Amino acid sequence: MALTNHIEALRLKHQHLDDQIREEMLRPVPDMATLSDLKKNKLLVKEELMRCIHDLPHAGSA
Repeated sequence: MALTNHIEALRLKHQHLDDQIREEMLRPVPDMATLSDLKKNKLLVKEELMRCIHDLPHAGSA
């Protein structure tokens, strides 16, 4: 159960970072350093999310 809660938290964090990236890109002059940091963080969250999903116990495995 804790792993599924962690996965949901990572999904929400990933979505929040995506929203922040979109907002920054809509600015008249986007801050490229901020965009770069946001994109790096989004990738790190995605990688952790994929690891957690991979670690989920498979249904029906014995």
